Amino acid sequence: MNAKQPLMPSIKPHSKKKYLLFLILFALSAVMFFPVHVFIVMDEKTGSRIHSGLVSQGDVFEIHYTHSVEHMAVTGIFLINDHYKIAPLETIFPSYGAGMPFMVKKKNLTYEKGGMRVRHHDVELTELRVFISHITRQRLIFKEVQIDLFQKIEDGGIAVINIRYIPFLLALLYW
Repeated sequence: MNAKQPLMPSIKPHSKKKYLLFLILFALSAVMFFPVHVFIVMDEKTGSRIHSGLVSQGDVFEIHYTHSVEHMAVTGIFLINDHYKIAPLETIFPSYGAGMPFMVKKKNLTYEKGGMRVRHHDVELTELRVFISHITRQRLIFKEVQIDLFQKIEDGGIAVINIRYIPFLLALLYW
């Protein structure tokens, strides 16, 4: 072996640039096609997106509305569980009335601050469908953002809430 000849052949400057460009493009492609979980609220009738955002296991969202018969404030609390499904946690309302939960186990019912809490267990939903009415004024709160569904969806419409596992590039289109 010749003493002047290097053990490894040198990389030409233009090859270094191509290699660096390839690495950058590869990294960007990997990021853009990396799947993420996205919380999506859609108007069922029009198919339009009302709201979306990245979601993680353990995130919680709430739906607030006025009960149509009893005219009382009701809050539903939901969890994004370990399977990225929607798990109803509890329903909070001031008192019993028409259309409110009434046959629950005592261990699932508590009275707090003049209201009732019904805890839900072992329920997992792939989507949540919410009937929208301007009388009951449904509001969704997700990550400190309040969405007045009754103003975004036609009276009598349906809001569809679900979690989608989609490539990051496609998720960017939802924002």
